[in-house]
Amino acid sequence: MIAVLWLLAAGVFALHTATILFWVLEIKLTFLFTGGGDVGFLTCYLLVMLGSLCFLIPAVPASLGFYELTYLSLFALLGIDLEQGLAVILVRRVLSLVSAGIGLLPMLRMRRRALGSDRAATPSERNERS
Repeated sequence: MIAVLWLLAAGVFALHTATILFWVLEIKLTFLFTGGGDVGFLTCYLLVMLGSLCFLIPAVPASLGFYELTYLSLFALLGIDLEQGLAVILVRRVLSLVSAGIGLLPMLRMRRRALGSDRAATPSERNERS
């Protein structure tokens, strides 16, 4: 039983580590593609870890404004050009909105199917389901 728990904990740790490395790589590639020059992996790691702290304070939905302010402050502290930092923030915000939209598509499809099957049923069939 303890071996299974250790294996589960190792899997959770590996998944968490992979997620953080993916975010670091995302910031690194965003800097490269927006022409921000060579920002080190340690700097990108600090941006990910310190920037994640802004989600601990429930300010507004989706941290609109608070997220951007946190990252701009981090860019200023780390000596990164603020215009470049703003470009990175906007690209990351668009990427997060696109990924959220992609995640909503299957949910909308399931809802449409459920509504479609409900409309196709006769009133007596709907009463039988209830």
